[in-house]
Amino acid sequence: MLCNNTAAIDDDSTGTDCIAPDWSKVDAVVANEFSIVLDDLLQNVLLPHEAMTCCSGHVAKCTDLSHRLIIDQYYSDEISCTKQCVDLTVPMKLTKHSQFNVPGWCDIVKVNNDVSRSVFLEWVYCGRPCTGAVFEHMTRCRARFKLALRYCRQHEEQLKADACAKSLDLGDGSKFWRSLKCE
Repeated sequence: MLCNNTAAIDDDSTGTDCIAPDWSKVDAVVANEFSIVLDDLLQNVLLPHEAMTCCSGHVAKCTDLSHRLIIDQYYSDEISCTKQCVDLTVPMKLTKHSQFNVPGWCDIVKVNNDVSRSVFLEWVYCGRPCTGAVFEHMTRCRARFKLALRYCRQHEEQLKADACAKSLDLGDGSKFWRSLKCE
């Protein structure tokens, strides 16, 4: 990899500080410098011959594994150059990232958390019974919430990648770049 886009500093138990690009300070001068530096860096990344010559005619799907690996490496090199260019040209800012930020929370965990909280409050209102239907319902809801949270923590990288791809697919370039700021 050509660059490391993060500089994490341990803060305390509440999270970490991370140096990230400050896109709000990018003006025409910085954008021009970014373009020049990126062009210079990408001169060192050669387009694989396999990318242009493998598939001919109407067939656009290569089945040769070695070609796919070469193209994946090409893609990784381009992303590394882009990240390095960001590090070199875009002003940076210090941002706080909480350990409580769970990728997939809104899509997977939030509904279970809302239900679990309301059922917990109902259980408290009923006098915190140790048995019975209210107790059983509260424990089942809490278990579903904890299972969803555990799933998100165990699949954090995949959920981040999915969210990043979704933001790019939706055409939201700024959200895409924000998602890359502290990888």
